[in-house]
Amino acid sequence: YNTNHIDTTNCYYTAPFDALIRQVMANDTILLFGGAYEKENGFGISTIQTEKQIVELPYSKNSLTFNFSSNFYESEELTEYSTMLVGEDKTWSRWRKSTEYSRMHLSEGKYTLKVKARNIYGVESSVAEFTFVIKPPFYRTFVAYLLYVVLLVVLVYGIVKWNTRRLIEEKKKLEQK
Repeated sequence: YNTNHIDTTNCYYTAPFDALIRQVMANDTILLFGGAYEKENGFGISTIQTEKQIVELPYSKNSLTFNFSSNFYESEELTEYSTMLVGEDKTWSRWRKSTEYSRMHLSEGKYTLKVKARNIYGVESSVAEFTFVIKPPFYRTFVAYLLYVVLLVVLVYGIVKWNTRRLIEEKKKLEQK
């Protein structure tokens, strides 16, 4: 589209619009989000995620695919999107027409995917966000570290006990000689 001949002042071309996260899948099999949240009062839906609606995933579900769109429908196929995964990325991605974004093998931590759209007139949308947490694998949890310490103490105690018995047996043998 050549927008040089269109006067975009005070017209619907510059009207605000939204980027929308439509679907979030974990490991390409588990639907985590289907496009809207239930409001906290139980009446209606919202596209805004509350703190209580943050998804916590086990470490085994650390590969995610996001699908998004916008509510600007003129020449939809030319709408471009930019993403940023807060907690992983430092800057926004380049603009692209793809409405899918995947991240594989994320480390444990809290992340927020941010998506914005740009229509054919160069107007940017509001930013859509989806926050999620990937829990650490069991071997990197507090309980696991506590078990490691206990096992280390038991191992050291066992070695000391074994060595003490060995020395006592040697002492007895020497006394008998």
